[in-house]
Amino acid sequence: MNKIKTGELIRDARSKKGYTQAELGELLGVSNKAVSRWETGESFPDVGVIENLASILDLKIKDIVTGESENDNEEETLKEVIRVAKLQSGIKKSMVTGVITAVVLILLQILYWYGAMMWLRWIKIATVGTFIALIVFSLGREFRFLSADKAGKIMGVISVATLVYMLARFYITVGRAASQNLPKWLPEYRVGQFIAVRLTAVQIINLIILVLYYTRSLVNQKEVTAGMFAAAAAMSAAFGLRQYLYNMSDVMIYPKLIEAPLFAVAAGVISVIFVFLTHRIRKK
Repeated sequence: MNKIKTGELIRDARSKKGYTQAELGELLGVSNKAVSRWETGESFPDVGVIENLASILDLKIKDIVTGESENDNEEETLKEVIRVAKLQSGIKKSMVTGVITAVVLILLQILYWYGAMMWLRWIKIATVGTFIALIVFSLGREFRFLSADKAGKIMGVISVATLVYMLARFYITVGRAASQNLPKWLPEYRVGQFIAVRLTAVQIINLIILVLYYTRSLVNQKEVTAGMFAAAAAMSAAFGLRQYLYNMSDVMIYPKLIEAPLFAVAAGVISVIFVFLTHRIRKK
């Protein structure tokens, strides 16, 4: 099976028929993006649509499977069909793994909120659990530092930007409060609320980004990117800093103050390196 050749064959046949990607997708019950991924060689048509695809484009099933329109080697075709079936089976297993991981991540979110109100060690447990779950989810999927599409790149930039903003805003505000140099519009009794609102915003934004990354990768079989781990790190750091708001006597202790975000960022970086190395070894 050669996904590039199959993609070129589908594209040429579609063009001869005069269909757009959207029109072909509508006839097959798939999105135009799915058709685009077939034609660029990013993915292979699902076994369930190959027969209809061949009928609509006046191709032979074996031509789609092998990517060559003049291939009469039946044995080779059979081997390719078996390989495609195994590929689809792997995708189904990947979906099951993804759903299980999603359940684990939901439970970890509960632990995050519990830890933010109780003890930092629960935050650390939830952080480690989150990154382990993401590592397991990433196994068997393509890994990229930067997403291949614009939406993925934008989400990654937002995650990193919110992480930097949150840390800068937190430490600047706490530092000015400690030196009694707060701006006039921010009285001392509102410092906790001021910080909490921004930490909550970062938590929610990065939780949404993490869910979007996860859903895209699970449903569309897209790659796993470093942006997913950046979102998890930003969310974990926000939860850790929020924990100090429940114990303001510790906020002014600098070593304790950097412990939560440093732990979250370190866990994220280590996870990305591990997934990258695993991906490189698997490709070899």
